[in-house]
Amino acid sequence: MESTKVLHAVRARGQKTEHTLPSLDELAENPSQARDFSRQMRSELIVRASALIASLAGPLIAEPSSAPVTEAEDELLTVEEAAMLLRRSRRWLWRHKKSLPFVRQISGKSLLCSKNDLAAWLAARRIEEAP
Repeated sequence: MESTKVLHAVRARGQKTEHTLPSLDELAENPSQARDFSRQMRSELIVRASALIASLAGPLIAEPSSAPVTEAEDELLTVEEAAMLLRRSRRWLWRHKKSLPFVRQISGKSLLCSKNDLAAWLAARRIEEAP
């Protein structure tokens, strides 16, 4: 990727200023240069990085895995194990059990969690929350 010149309108004075935005490769090599960027430059780079992430992640989400996982191959986790992976408390899992697709209540006082479904849920949330 090459550096790009971007024109930004300065609202207060009606002037236009020209800034050179570094490519994502240049920024990855020297991330400390981002400290000196204006708010507009940061916004522009965030938009570009988000578009790149979406274009890279989209096919990964849409592609089925090469070998489907059967229910027999899926590991069931206890509430304690799932809570540790999620960095949440056991109580949090119990309170949110109805909205978590990987949680199954097998009795009045027992929950089990699908490890594969939990991993898929976490991966989807990371993609959704990306800027």
